[in-house]
Amino acid sequence: MLSDLPYSSTVCVVRAPNRQVYILWVEDNKITIGNISKGTLVYSLSDNKTYLFHSMPIANSFFLVVTSDDSAIVINIIDLIKEKNYVQKYSIVKIIKTILTISKSSIDYKAIESIGIPKKLYFEEDVEKNITNSIDNSIANLVFYDRCVVNISLSFENTKTSSKNTIKDAISIVAVYQSNKLTVSLQINSNIKIETPSHDYDIDFGSLKVLISNNYEMDKKYNISQSQLYSVIVSTSDYTIIRETNISPNTFALYYKNKPNIIFSDTRFSITNFGNILSISIFDNGIHKNLHKGLWVVKKDILSEPNEINKYYIEYNDSGINIIDTEVIRKLFLNNMQKSNNTNWVGIDITNIVKHVSIKDRLQEMIRHYVSPNDDFEFYSYEYYIDDEASNSC
Repeated sequence: MLSDLPYSSTVCVVRAPNRQVYILWVEDNKITIGNISKGTLVYSLSDNKTYLFHSMPIANSFFLVVTSDDSAIVINIIDLIKEKNYVQKYSIVKIIKTILTISKSSIDYKAIESIGIPKKLYFEEDVEKNITNSIDNSIANLVFYDRCVVNISLSFENTKTSSKNTIKDAISIVAVYQSNKLTVSLQINSNIKIETPSHDYDIDFGSLKVLISNNYEMDKKYNISQSQLYSVIVSTSDYTIIRETNISPNTFALYYKNKPNIIFSDTRFSITNFGNILSISIFDNGIHKNLHKGLWVVKKDILSEPNEINKYYIEYNDSGINIIDTEVIRKLFLNNMQKSNNTNWVGIDITNIVKHVSIKDRLQEMIRHYVSPNDDFEFYSYEYYIDDEASNSC
């Protein structure tokens, strides 16, 4: 980005409906938001605040920045169009008192009361597990976040004994954009868990309790269709891939039908261009335990040019080759075109229709016919050649 702002390499960039371009970056746990078009700062975290979390841009117009001080949780709603910060603040003591008030049984009350209000408070949030986003791509060639929910646990430490008590998923911050309006609420969740050094309690309040809720309207003279989220890698009717830097610098999310489907890192993500068709491969061996997802994405106008698509595509990797029959792929693309009226792209999942051939296993099987069963051998490297005519006759 051409800007005088001293931003770091990991950024989130968005063009708001007012056509101004804004940038957000985090460095040393300090968050900054700037207007690239003007070269001015919009928001910077003060030194006496503890940074907890920030959202991706909601409706391409608002950022949430959640901070804390010694006694309260603070929600900053940064309106990019007005370049104004609205603040919601709520006392931790009040949160605990409200939880006690809505406790229905004496056992629940005693479990919560036993925590007390000690001197040391920590906010425990696993952003990847406790954040839930949804997106809207109903407007042609536009993607924006319309909902963000963050669960936060409160952890209290006894300064004398160093023992720790935690109210797991005690509160949630909920931001919803609808009808040109953003609603931001702080609430006590209906199900919480008390974790102490000696025992745990699961508590069901039956319903959630809203502590504060405010609305923030977008200026009606601006149209959201004039905005753009530059974190979007590709978007079709069913599949959208977005770089979500608020979770970690190298994190992406695959959305299926506007709901997050897979969270993965860039080390497990590759895009290959086969004759103007994008082959997107996602492999994750963490949360999803060796999950592999293969997507093919193509611009609609390419489908009208059959010469651009060959009979077969071959993907090479260390374990062998993936053979993809493009006639099957083309039919799937054409069937999905009608569902993709709001995008220039069509996407399909080919995970289960790719034929994988292990070249090394085939070579080993063939060599066994010519060597003694007791002989051992090792492959240091191997190459292979694919004969199109021979493969067509198979």
